[in-house]
Amino acid sequence: MHAALVRRMTKTLLVVVLLLPGCMNVHPGQCECADQQAGLTAHVDDAITHAPIAQPVFAEAGAMLGATCQMQTAGSPCTSWFIPLVGPHDVAISATGYGAQTVHVDLVQPGGCCSQGQQDEQTIALTPSP
Repeated sequence: MHAALVRRMTKTLLVVVLLLPGCMNVHPGQCECADQQAGLTAHVDDAITHAPIAQPVFAEAGAMLGATCQMQTAGSPCTSWFIPLVGPHDVAISATGYGAQTVHVDLVQPGGCCSQGQQDEQTIALTPSP
């Protein structure tokens, strides 16, 4: 009877441990949770009106960077853009009818299961061109 109780408690404990939330390396090379990509969150606004600018362009050394809109209300320009970046970068932000600006970021993406990449959030105010 004692051995049966121990076996049942061991099985219960194993099930509880397997169901606990969080990050565990379940199988080599696989994580239970997703990594958070390091990157820049950019809010690109008009320097005079402070309104979001529609369709800003993000580039580095003349090459376009992939930016994803994170926050947008229907019928309005995106108010928050995410650009995945690791390491040092000089990102040029421009838009039609505005002068360009460059921001510098140096972001770290730690390795391992469930890594939390470094985030940088900046508001970039572009000045309308004359």
